[in-house]
Amino acid sequence: MEKNLPIPKQLLNDLRNIDHTKLIEKVDYTTRFSLSFIILLIASTIICTLGLILNYPAIVIGGMIISPLMWPLMKISLGISYGKKQFVYKALSLLLISITISIISAWLITFISPLKIINSEILSRTNPTLLDVFIALAAGCVAALALAKEKISESLAGVAIATSLLPPLSVSGIGIALSNPTIFMGAFALFLANVISIIFISILTFALIGARKKSQENFRHKGLEIVTIALIITIIPLFFLLKDYSFKSNTYQKAQQTLSLSLKKISPSIYIQNIKTNLLGGNEKIAIEADVLVPEGIVIDYQDQQNIIAELSKSLGKNVDLELRLQKTLSLATEKDEVNNTIKNTLLNIFQQEIIKLNELFSINSLEVHPSIQNDGWIVKAIIIGDPSLELTEEQRENIEKIMSKKIEQEVKLNIDILSRIQLKSQPEIENQAIKNDIKKILSNPSKNIQVASVSLITTKPSTISANSKKELPKITASIQINTANIYKPTQKEINAIKDVLKEKYKKEFELILTITKHDIYKY
Repeated sequence: MEKNLPIPKQLLNDLRNIDHTKLIEKVDYTTRFSLSFIILLIASTIICTLGLILNYPAIVIGGMIISPLMWPLMKISLGISYGKKQFVYKALSLLLISITISIISAWLITFISPLKIINSEILSRTNPTLLDVFIALAAGCVAALALAKEKISESLAGVAIATSLLPPLSVSGIGIALSNPTIFMGAFALFLANVISIIFISILTFALIGARKKSQENFRHKGLEIVTIALIITIIPLFFLLKDYSFKSNTYQKAQQTLSLSLKKISPSIYIQNIKTNLLGGNEKIAIEADVLVPEGIVIDYQDQQNIIAELSKSLGKNVDLELRLQKTLSLATEKDEVNNTIKNTLLNIFQQEIIKLNELFSINSLEVHPSIQNDGWIVKAIIIGDPSLELTEEQRENIEKIMSKKIEQEVKLNIDILSRIQLKSQPEIENQAIKNDIKKILSNPSKNIQVASVSLITTKPSTISANSKKELPKITASIQINTANIYKPTQKEINAIKDVLKEKYKKEFELILTITKHDIYKY
C-alpha cells in the first residue's frame, strides 16, 4: 500500500536564524586592505579586461569568479544596518582604492595590448538602462543572503556581484586607454548605478533577516535615505534611456524588415547592411540610414524610393527621412550570367535605338533590365525625359515591347515613365517653339508616312540700315529632318507657300533646309 507524500503545511521562515557576531567578524576580516585582496583585485581585473579586449565572454566570467569587489559594498550595507560608522568609512575608503586600482590595471593592460578594437563585449557595457539596475538589485539581494546564510555559496554571490561591477569598471579603464570619453563615461555611469543599487537592496535585505541594531535606528534610517535618494536620482535618467533604447530597438527591427522586403521586390539580389535610426524634430520624424549593395544593372529609381519611404512611414507610424548609400557589387559570372548579360545588353540597345527613332529629343534618365521573378521573361523599366509637347503612345510602347520580345525570343514587359522637362522660356524661345510646331503640322502627313523628326532654328538679325532704305525683317533658317517611307520631294511652289504662311504669321523671313530620310516598311 502506497504512502502519501507529506505536504508542507506552511512556509518555513529560516531567514532570521543568523549569527550576528559571526556575520560582522566575517565581513570585517574579508575587507581588510591586505596583499591578498590587492592580488585578487588586480588578477581579476586583468583577466576580465583581456576577456573584454578579446571579445571572449568566458574569460570575462573567469575574472568575475575571483573578484573581491563584493566585500566593500557588503561592509557598507552592514555598517549602515548595524549603525557602525567605522565600518562605513573604512569600506568607502577600500571601495575608492579598489576602483582606482581596477581602472589603472585595465588602462595599463589596454595600453600595452596590440588589440585596441571596440567590440560588442565592450559596447554592451557603455549604454546603461533601467534593466541593469534590476540585475544589480537581484545580485545584491543574493549577496546579502549569502553572507547571512551559510548554505548559499559566497562564491556564487560574488560572481553575481562582479557581473554588475567588474566588467563596467574594466571598460572604464579601456575607455581611458583608447582616449574615448564616451566609453569611459557610459561604463562608469553603469558602475555607479550598480554600486548604489547593490548597497540599497543589501540594506533592505539585512533589515528583512534581522541583521540590524535597534539602538542605531537613526543612523540606519539616515544612511538608507541617502542611498535611496541617490538611487532615485540614478533611476530617472536610466528610465528614459531604457525607453529610448526600447524605441530604437523596435524601430531598428521594423526598419530592417521593411527595407529588406521593399528592396527584395525590386530585385532579390539586393542586400542591406549598416542600418542606423535616429529621432528628429521632437520625435516627429525618424532618420534612417543604410548601405545598400546593388548588383550591376539594377537601378533604384525615384519612384522606388518613394514607395520605400511610404512603406517605412506606414510601418513606423512616423515621417521618415531616408538616406540610402548605394554600392555596386561585382560577382564571378557563371555561364548563365553571361547569357543574361548578353540579353540585357541586347534589350538595352534595342530600347535606346527605338526611342531615338521615335524622337531624338527624348533623353533616357534611367534604364533597368532584369529577369522576371514570376516567369522566364524579362522586365525593362525606363524613365525618359522630354518636353511636355512630346508624346509616347501606348501603341508605340507595345511596338517596342514586341520588337524586344521577338529579338530575344522571350516575353518582355516594358514599363516606361515619362518625366516632363519643364523650362521657363523667354518670349523669343516661346515664339521659336510655336514656329517648330507649325512647321511640323504643315509638313507632317501620316497618311503618306511623312513624319517631321526634328526642327532646329537659327535667327539672323538684320544689318544696320539707314533711315531712307527699306526696313529688313529678321531671318530664320529652319533645318528640318523628315522621315518618310515613300519617295518625297516637295516642289519649290510648296516650299514658297510654307514660307509665305510663316512670314505672314511671324513677320520674319524664312529659309527652309530639308533633310529627307527614306525608311523602308515591310508588312507580312
